Amino acid sequence: MSGQRVYRLRFACDTLLMRFQVVLSLAFVSWLMGCAAGAKDALPEMETICELQDARINESSGLAASRKYSQQKLLITHNDSGGEAKLFYVNLQGFTVAEVSLKNATNIDWEDIAIAGDFIYVGDIGDNLRKRESITIYRLSEPEFNPNKTGQNLEVVCEKMTLKYPDAPCDAETLLASANAEIILVSKNGGASRFYNTPQLFENNSTQTLELAGKYAFKGESARSYLTTGGDLDPAQHRFVVRTYTHAYEWTFMPHRAWQTVFETTPRIWQLPTTKQGEAICYAADGQAYFVSSEGAPAPIWKIEFTPNK
Repeated sequence: MSGQRVYRLRFACDTLLMRFQVVLSLAFVSWLMGCAAGAKDALPEMETICELQDARINESSGLAASRKYSQQKLLITHNDSGGEAKLFYVNLQGFTVAEVSLKNATNIDWEDIAIAGDFIYVGDIGDNLRKRESITIYRLSEPEFNPNKTGQNLEVVCEKMTLKYPDAPCDAETLLASANAEIILVSKNGGASRFYNTPQLFENNSTQTLELAGKYAFKGESARSYLTTGGDLDPAQHRFVVRTYTHAYEWTFMPHRAWQTVFETTPRIWQLPTTKQGEAICYAADGQAYFVSSEGAPAPIWKIEFTPNK
C-alpha cells in the first residue's frame, strides 16, 4: 500500500473516530441534562403520617412546626376565611392538643402562619376580590400548656400590625417571617408573582406600606401549577420554600442580600403529593423535612424527607 493511500486511510479513520466521540459527548450531555431535569422534578420520599381528627379543622390553610414544643413534634394550623380566630396545636397522630383563641383578632381571610424567633405570625392576607384597603399580621408568643395532653383550650392576647400595598390590593396566601421580625408576602396571581417585604420590623399597632422586593414567574400548564398557596423560612434562616397546589420551590436564603438577586438564582423544584386543595407547607422544627396539609376534613398531613439544599 502506498504512503498516500495509508495517509488517506488514517485520515478517514481519525475523522470517523472524532465524529463518534462528538456523538458520544452529545449523548452524555443529553443524559446529564435528562438526569438534572429528572432531579428537578423528582418525588422525594414522602408519606401520609396522619389525618387531623378534629372536625373543626376543615380548611387547613397554614402550617407551622412549633419550636417551643419541638420535642413533641407539634404542628400548628388554622382555618381559612370566615373561621374563628383560633390556632390548633396538633400532634403527629392527628389529635388536637390545644385550641388557642386569639382574643383581639378577627379571621377575615387567614391564609398562612409562620414561626420565627420567639413569635408566631398569623397572616390575615387573603383577598380573592382584591378589594381590601389593608391587611393584618397578628403576632403572639407560643403559649404554655401541657404538650402531652389533648383537648386543652387557651385564650391569648396578640399583637397586631396593619399593612398596605404600594401599588394595588392583591391576593396573597404566602407569609414568611425572619428572625429579626421582617415580614415577606407573596402574591397569588398569574404571570410573575410579586414578593413584598416590610420596610421596618414588626411593631405592634403600627401601619406600614410594603415594598416590592422582587418577582418570580412560577411555571405550569394550569393555574394549579403556578398559583402560590403557602411558604416558610427554615429554622436556620438559610432556605425558604414557596408552594403552589402542585409543586414546591426552594431557594437558598442569604440574609442582607437583595431579594431580587435571590430570585435570579435557580430554585430547587419538586412535585407535591396530590391532595384536594393543598395550601400549606412548613419546615420541620429541625429543618430536615417538610410537612404539607390540605383543606378538607379529615385533612391529611404529609411528611416529605430528603437531604435539603445547604
